[in-house]
Amino acid sequence: MAFNSIFVGNNVTVEIADAPAGGGQATTFTPVEEVAAFPAAAGAESTVVSVNTFGQQYAKKLLGSRSVPDLTLSVNWKPGAVGQEKLVTAAANQTLVQVKVTYYQNITDKTTGYYTIVNGYISSDVVGGDFDAVATREFVLSVTGAPVAVGEVTE
Repeated sequence: MAFNSIFVGNNVTVEIADAPAGGGQATTFTPVEEVAAFPAAAGAESTVVSVNTFGQQYAKKLLGSRSVPDLTLSVNWKPGAVGQEKLVTAAANQTLVQVKVTYYQNITDKTTGYYTIVNGYISSDVVGGDFDAVATREFVLSVTGAPVAVGEVTE
C-alpha cells in the first residue's frame, strides 16, 4: 500500500492495552480519549560512544545499543474516560502496558495509515491547567525493549 499524501497531526489515534504476559502483541486495545498532543512514536535512537585516543586530535565515535525514546502523551483530562483511566491505573500499579499510535492519512477513512506498538511503563502522571484553559493530564511512557510491531494499516 502506498501513501499518496503526508500525514496531519489531527489524524492520530492512541490506544492502550495490557501487555500480554507471554510477550507478543495485544489483540484488544482501548482508545485514549481527548488526545491533546500525540507522542512521537516512530523511531529509535542509538547511544553514541566517544572513543578518545592519545595522540589523536579528533575522537572516534561508535554506535552502541538502541532504544525507543520515552513517549509523552497529553490529554484533555476527562475523569472517568475509559482509556484515560487505564493510563492512570497503569501508572498507579506500575504495570507493563502496550501503546499503539496510528497515524492516518484521512481520519474519516481509517484504511490507510502507519502504526507503531511499544511496551512500557507509565512513569509519570501529572495534571495541569490554567485560568480559562482546559485541564490536561500528561503521561510519560518509558518504553522498554524494541517496538512490538510497526507497519501499515491493513484494515
